[in-house]
Amino acid sequence: MDERDLVKAAKKGDDGALAALFQGSYPFLLKYLLKLTFNLENAEDLAQETYSKATENLSRFKGASKFSTWLISIATHLYLDQKRKQKREFTWLNKRRQYEN
Repeated sequence: MDERDLVKAAKKGDDGALAALFQGSYPFLLKYLLKLTFNLENAEDLAQETYSKATENLSRFKGASKFSTWLISIATHLYLDQKRKQKREFTWLNKRRQYEN
């Protein structure tokens, strides 16, 4: 089965097709996330979150790009959200320390 056929089958509920899509893209996705995070554990966590989001939103994938490109887009957004959250936490902790001193 080619990628388009796998996507169609996955959208119809074929778990094997979805697993095949994920297995085929995992090395590429993990390598990308490692380049962003420089941390294997964080990259693996983000890959898992990416697959979770992709599963939830599979019906939104239109096929205009490769499936792996769509996954990279999801992973990038998750990574940026993570960085924003870390920045907010850092700012909050610093302000809290200032008030305590």
